[in-house]
Amino acid sequence: MPWLHEFRGHVADPFSEKKRIPWNLAPQYWTRQEALFNKNEWLDHPLMATGDVREVYEETGRGMDALLEKYGYRRDGYIFRCENNSEDTIALFCHFALGMAIIAHMTGAALPVMWQSFFLPTSSVTTFVTEERVKGEVFFKCMQMGDTSHLYAGGEPVSRSGLFLERLDPEKAGEVNAAR
Repeated sequence: MPWLHEFRGHVADPFSEKKRIPWNLAPQYWTRQEALFNKNEWLDHPLMATGDVREVYEETGRGMDALLEKYGYRRDGYIFRCENNSEDTIALFCHFALGMAIIAHMTGAALPVMWQSFFLPTSSVTTFVTEERVKGEVFFKCMQMGDTSHLYAGGEPVSRSGLFLERLDPEKAGEVNAAR
């Protein structure tokens, strides 16, 4: 599905104005932007207006909703209407930024908070389950996010690719790097 490729949206870096990805912003910037924490305001933040994040995020949401509708789940706000909630499994394979966009869309969370505050290791598994407390009304609940137990079970290391390493005192950097 074309919308399931890595998140293609970009913004202008707030420090350099160069086109960049929006999911690795400097904490010194984004933590001071209150609107980026708000699910109703983040898309209207001036930073998002410097690029095409809105278009790509909305395309992702439309794609996810259309996929779920094929399985009988029709979005009605944050609840999904369905006539026959099933135990079928839908498996999606995607990269971090798009995975977080899907999670934010499904839960109603502000996407910048998801991007900046959470990490999904390479080949990790995130699982949503349906919760049907009222017949025909389903909410998708995240049961696990970024699970890597399959890697541990297979004796494989968990990748830290995508994380910024801690800033270290240059004189101690060699000692710390040797210990890793």
